[in-house]
Order: sequence, then structure tokens, then C-alpha cells
Amino acid sequence: MSNPQSHIAVASLLRNHKALKQRQGLFQSRQVDFFRYKRFTRALNSAEYKKKSSQQPDLYPPVNSDEDSKGVFISLIKSQLVVPCTKLHTHECKEHGLKPNKDYPNLLLSNKATLQPDEYYVWNYNPKTLTDYVIVIGIVVGILAFVCYPLWPTSMRRVVYYLSLALLALIALFFALSIVR
Repeated sequence: MSNPQSHIAVASLLRNHKALKQRQGLFQSRQVDFFRYKRFTRALNSAEYKKKSSQQPDLYPPVNSDEDSKGVFISLIKSQLVVPCTKLHTHECKEHGLKPNKDYPNLLLSNKATLQPDEYYVWNYNPKTLTDYVIVIGIVVGILAFVCYPLWPTSMRRVVYYLSLALLALIALFFALSIVR
């Protein structure tokens, strides 16, 4: 599996796979999803992956043994889509200068991936979603609309003026309610 498109295809298919049983953790001060290696091998042996691999063997390499699943996983590590990590306990967090968090376990980058069943790995791959694109387009359109305000027709500017007065009155009403209360 030396094709970079194949790495991304496998990562996209398995990124949110239910067999991984991913959890949230803190890795390098950011919230990430992590999983165990044994869960990854289960996801590779799932019916969904086997169906994709039979339809597109060039993108999804067939997995018939543990050695095949190790090969797929090692290629994901080499392409930096998956990173090995160590889950820290509370006393270990303090030794490494990290603040323990009761909701999210702290994870530390591991130098070596031994592919043991209970070893933890972090996703370093977050595909773009439709929501991401909609937000970016909305921000660009909003900025352009704000900048082009002087070019708007008079009727549109008048509507925006009355809307701003209505919102100002609503804010004043909230302040009045909080004072009366």
C-alpha cells in the first residue's frame, strides 16, 4: 500500500467507523480522537471494509491475515495519518507538566509503535465536512456584504437600519428585564 490516495481512502473509511470505539482525549493541547490497535484490526475485518476492498482493491488493500492488517496500519503511521501515543494517568500528567482533566485523558506522543492490541493511537487526519465549507462561504459572504454596504440600494440600507433599531430595542428590553428582576 504505497499509494497516498489509498492511505487517505482507508483513513476516510475508517475515521468514524463504529468498530473503533473512539474516545476523546487531549493531545498536544488539542482535543483529538484516539483508539486501540485491536479495534483498528476489527474495523479492517468488518464487512464494510471487506465489501469496499472487493470493489476497489487498488484503493482498499485486501486484508486476509494479521500481517495484512499490520501492513495497512504501518502505512497509515508512515503517512502520519495515525500517530502512536501513550495514555497518561493523573500522577503521570503531573510528572510531564500537564494538567489532569477528568473528562478527557491526556495523551503523550510515543516514539515507537509496537502494534500491541492495547496500544493507543491518535488520528492526525480530520477530513473536511460540508459544514466546514458552508461556514467558510458564509464568512466570506458576510465580510463582502459588510464591506459593500455603501454600495447597497437605499431601500436595503433602510431595512437594515430598521432591523438594527429593532435589535437595539430587544437588547434594551433584556437589560430592563434584568434590572426589574
